[in-house]
Amino acid sequence: MRRFSLILLVIAVALGSCRRADDEAAVSADFEGWYPQYNRYIEQWLAEQVALEVSEKARLEGEVASADAGAKSKFEAALSQVERKLSRLRSRQELGDYFAFFEAADLPTGLVWEDGSEQPEIGDPAALKGGTFRYFITSFPPTIRPFGPNSNNSFRGELYDNIEVSLIDLHPETGEIIPGVAKEWAMGADGKTVFFRLDPDATYSDGVGVQAVDFMWFVYLRASDNVVSPWFKQYLREQRARMAVYGDGILAVTLPDARPKLPYFASFRPSPPHFYREYGPDYKERYQWQVPPSTAAYTVVPEDIVKGVSITLSRVEDWWAADKKF
Repeated sequence: MRRFSLILLVIAVALGSCRRADDEAAVSADFEGWYPQYNRYIEQWLAEQVALEVSEKARLEGEVASADAGAKSKFEAALSQVERKLSRLRSRQELGDYFAFFEAADLPTGLVWEDGSEQPEIGDPAALKGGTFRYFITSFPPTIRPFGPNSNNSFRGELYDNIEVSLIDLHPETGEIIPGVAKEWAMGADGKTVFFRLDPDATYSDGVGVQAVDFMWFVYLRASDNVVSPWFKQYLREQRARMAVYGDGILAVTLPDARPKLPYFASFRPSPPHFYREYGPDYKERYQWQVPPSTAAYTVVPEDIVKGVSITLSRVEDWWAADKKF
């Protein structure tokens, strides 16, 4: 009987192992398969938008030609606005793919790199580190996912927005640009592109290094059909014109329009591909109570989530930016 039980146990373990392997195979991230489809989607969307604006331009030109003096100026103003939209859309079409991949040697020449080192240090150098800060929240968050359904709750700022390090940031006193995950940045000749050179020291809270492609994963995770995130999908489609990586250490972000402090508006945070390796249609449930590793100085370990009671953020040991100026 003992021998029979052992055989059954071996069979059960084998079946369990096969089942786990099948589950892992069935649910896995597929950025490589997704981004070419997204490139085609953006290409088609831009073509549709151009066609709509061309039709509207033709209509308004007819209105201008036939309008009396009192109404003509109104149609001319509308026509001018449509022409600006068309120019914006066509310039995006000229860029090519939304996601582009280059080698470091392909980086444009003549870039002028800045690092914000002339800005003053933040805070009082005599301030003491350490201690514990406690405060209350009125309700326990329904999820700790950084995106997806119910993620935009009142506690997400404490977990992510207020502590994660983006590509760059603004100095709280001078309002000038200072480094973050990117140690340097440079403006492209078009006035709409920012090149970010990543700090080679930048790592996630689990010790894995940050790479340029991780910022593309930020888009993939929010724009794919695996998640319901309509605001992000519209924003990333309309307010980002292109993202290009140059090897592992340089990211270029192009916006549809030039604007003051362009690096700030082009800045965002990376997403760790190794954490989201099981990202798929069940994202909402699978990652409901998992805190992703981030660039922040604080993180949450699983045992420090006491549902309905408390959440504790702990200082990351050997945090990559602990000795950085800002």
